[in-house]
Amino acid sequence: MNTDPGVPIIPGDPATPVYRRKRSITDPSDSEVQSSWHVHPLSASVAGVGIVALLVGLLLFTASRNQTPVAIASPSPSPSPVIQYVEVPVTVDTTEATTTSTMITDGAWTIGVDFPAGKYRTTSPVDPNCYWEIDKSGTNGGTIINNDIPGGGRPTVTLKAGQDFRTRDCGTWTKSS
Repeated sequence: MNTDPGVPIIPGDPATPVYRRKRSITDPSDSEVQSSWHVHPLSASVAGVGIVALLVGLLLFTASRNQTPVAIASPSPSPSPVIQYVEVPVTVDTTEATTTSTMITDGAWTIGVDFPAGKYRTTSPVDPNCYWEIDKSGTNGGTIINNDIPGGGRPTVTLKAGQDFRTRDCGTWTKSS
């Protein structure tokens, strides 16, 4: 710490004291040295700013604590929609289909729903990759009743209600009786 009174005070220097002891001789004929404390002018201004900031902060804090709470009106909630469930009777007809279409093309079909039961034959000779399959309806191909890869010719199948018929690359099938 700088204690030599002859060394200049540098603002912001940590070695510069806020208070300095200054020696002064009040009577030149008297050899007694008197000591007194003096505040450096820069230190006084910094301290003054600090005190002002403290007072302003205290004033703002006090003012904020003495405020009366204000009620903020929120918009009234809109009414919730009313949901009503209504039972609707549904009738499912499980009788044999009354479809008049008698031509089956590639795909999976349910006999008695998509096409009427009966005997079906291809309209022309089939592709060598032709494949057909008759399954128990509702098993998704899990219960095969009959199937074939004819490899040519005009195959014939007999389809009953409650069966699924799958056909691929066989052309068109028509009801023969």
